[in-house]
Amino acid sequence: MYAGIVMILVSSIMINKGLGAILWLFDITGLLGDVMSYARLAGVGLATFYLAFTFNLMADLFNDMLGGTGVIGAIFGFILAVVVIVFGHTINLVLTAITGFMHSLRLCFVEFLFKFYEGGGTEYSPFRFRKRKTIPIIVKS
Repeated sequence: MYAGIVMILVSSIMINKGLGAILWLFDITGLLGDVMSYARLAGVGLATFYLAFTFNLMADLFNDMLGGTGVIGAIFGFILAVVVIVFGHTINLVLTAITGFMHSLRLCFVEFLFKFYEGGGTEYSPFRFRKRKTIPIIVKS
């Protein structure tokens, strides 16, 4: 880690000359921000795991609670457990798909776009519907 910090410092001084002795701090904070961003993604993955684990535990508890009350209770407990598992894992799957999509978009637009984007093209000008002016002509007879 210390060797990486020294390399960032040296490269910043080489690129920015004397000003690089101060600007290397921004590189370190940017690097820390990237690490924290990926730690947040790891947290989202852990949340998905614990949500699935909780739905499995709920289904198991429903099956155990109602299974000991006779045949009708066992059948009702099994049906309730299957409903909890299907509903819970469907919710988890949908939330996981949404978070994967949204976090990747956020990474592209918020964090990476400004690191690699260079302006200088043409200004965006969308197509427009041009309304023609109509001039009424009054014909005198």
